[in-house]
Amino acid sequence: MTHTWKNEIEGKECSICHIWKPMSEYYRRNDSSKDGYRANCKACCQAACKRNYIAKSEGILKQHAVYRREHAEELAEYFKRRYLKDPEYHKEKSRRYYHANKEWCRRRQREYRAQHPAQHNASNRKYNARHRNKCRLRLQRWRREHPEMNAAAKLRRRALELNADGAWYITGEMIEERKELYGNLCYICGAPATEIDHVKPLSRGGSNYPCNLRPICRSCNSRKNNKWPYPPAMLPSFPVSSHHEWFSTHGLCAHHLEG
Repeated sequence: MTHTWKNEIEGKECSICHIWKPMSEYYRRNDSSKDGYRANCKACCQAACKRNYIAKSEGILKQHAVYRREHAEELAEYFKRRYLKDPEYHKEKSRRYYHANKEWCRRRQREYRAQHPAQHNASNRKYNARHRNKCRLRLQRWRREHPEMNAAAKLRRRALELNADGAWYITGEMIEERKELYGNLCYICGAPATEIDHVKPLSRGGSNYPCNLRPICRSCNSRKNNKWPYPPAMLPSFPVSSHHEWFSTHGLCAHHLEG
């Protein structure tokens, strides 16, 4: 393709889009071409490569996966060296990519955790050991901002330790509903509730289902401890009909409370 000059800039016409462009918009060639440049511009070359990749993406991805498996250590060392050259740049790049593709990244993270629980736990332990103070402050902040979820996590952990029925069932939303159902008042004395209580203690065979949970104040919770049976004092203003309606709404029955 013949070179021409426009405004003292050398260029030529692309063989695909037929648009005159300066020579900086063309890739060089190492073969015996007349001018040492490709006949089509960079934009057309990139579009052609993209079409070719889409048409052969399945085979290309398989080749990439095979190469990564066969050269895992070399690639890990290469990426480590590249990261250490400019850590802040790569951190900012990762943050931008995560915020631009948040849902996809979260789905991949959930899939990885489900498929590699041991590796995920080991990675978390290493990170916590390196950033102990940072993790402690972040956990404290999360507990202050999400008190119901924190309470649910404590209940689940306690129920799992005792192998109680419904150990994984409870959530922060359910605890909030139980508190609202009782007006955020202690179900024994009627004082403002500060904690959540298993009416039938887990150590006595109680379940972790919502129907076995009620708001309680600290003094009543300490006094009750793990006594069973314990005469619960239902508030006079509490609607018994709504109590059973709440059970049926959540697919539970009152017999979970007894057993």
